[in-house]
Amino acid sequence: MPVCGSLAGLGPLVFRQVRRTDDEPRFNSPIRTHHYLGYSQPVGEHLKFLVYAGARPVAGFAWSSCRLRAGSFESDRSLVFKITKVE
Repeated sequence: MPVCGSLAGLGPLVFRQVRRTDDEPRFNSPIRTHHYLGYSQPVGEHLKFLVYAGARPVAGFAWSSCRLRAGSFESDRSLVFKITKVE
């Protein structure tokens, strides 16, 4: 159900880290259901937070470490060789 009203009307907001807790499914489920890309477990280090107004979760956000490489190692190595090769 959508939240209606002002931010002040929600009362105090509590930010809880929910990764590896019993509340983690509360974070994953709405994203899996409503986000246009769905949900898949992030690769690498990541944090997940839910924001509560009283007992009700009203927001969620996450951070994930970036990927160090795109593509395979072989394609990266050949690209570097082509760029740095001197004839």
